[in-house]
Amino acid sequence: MPDNDRPSQPPAQTSSNRWSSIFALPGPLRELFNHFPLITYAANPLPAGTNALPSSSENALYIFATPSDASRGLPSLNPTCLKHQTYLRLKGVEVRTIVSNNHASPSGSLPFLLPTKGAKAVPASGLRKWAEGGTPYPAQAKLDVHLALLDHRLRRAWLYQLYLDPANVPALSRLYLETASSVEVVRYVTHAQLRKAAGEELRNSSGPAGVEEAELLAQGVEALGALNELLSSGGGTWFSSEDEPGWLDAAVFAYTGPLLDRRMEWARNGLGDALKDMDALMRHRQGIAKRCGWDDTL
Repeated sequence: MPDNDRPSQPPAQTSSNRWSSIFALPGPLRELFNHFPLITYAANPLPAGTNALPSSSENALYIFATPSDASRGLPSLNPTCLKHQTYLRLKGVEVRTIVSNNHASPSGSLPFLLPTKGAKAVPASGLRKWAEGGTPYPAQAKLDVHLALLDHRLRRAWLYQLYLDPANVPALSRLYLETASSVEVVRYVTHAQLRKAAGEELRNSSGPAGVEEAELLAQGVEALGALNELLSSGGGTWFSSEDEPGWLDAAVFAYTGPLLDRRMEWARNGLGDALKDMDALMRHRQGIAKRCGWDDTL
């Protein structure tokens, strides 16, 4: 019998065919979806209009805070949020503070602001310019140097003291974990994620050799000391060369505020203990708190 007279054999299954056959819908389900097709709806829009505001006449600042603190307009205990919250108050901008988290932010991080009248959300990177009426602020070399003390040495010491020092787990819990969820497993996972992120940031900023815990805290105290000396030698009330407190004043208060805020209930607070002996920074802390209407809180 000629070769072409042999019964045709079923084609060999390729790996692609096998993959598709495994995940193919069974006949009854395929019929169901033919009659009732699956519809994919568009993603919910991020909050950017007055429908997310308690009132269209209020600016809403979304920050890390407890519901009780936010409803009373108390200062955030998160330095980044507090820096912007403070600066807005110093500029006379009225805002309503609302509890939020990074997942709700258009930029993926807090704070962000929803202005009145349905304007677009303003991320943290644009809040200073927005508070100044959209006017670009001039670059200042001295300001950048001083901010580097905060953003590098003091921030790293803060990260260790709050996130990695086991004694301060209760403070970390009150600040982030209790507001994240009431489910213990979720809090445990969130705690692990926060510690991991803080540890990675410290490793990335310290180089391969790393930095010992005591050195991290010593560098933070040195940064506070340098800011205290700068303020003392200037003979003024504020870091700003003007008569009014400015951006650097808000940035410094973002750390000096929480370090001695009784709401933190620090178990171990080397940075705060050192701050108490720095007269210029202590006067500055009290002055900013009074300007912002928070002197009774601190």
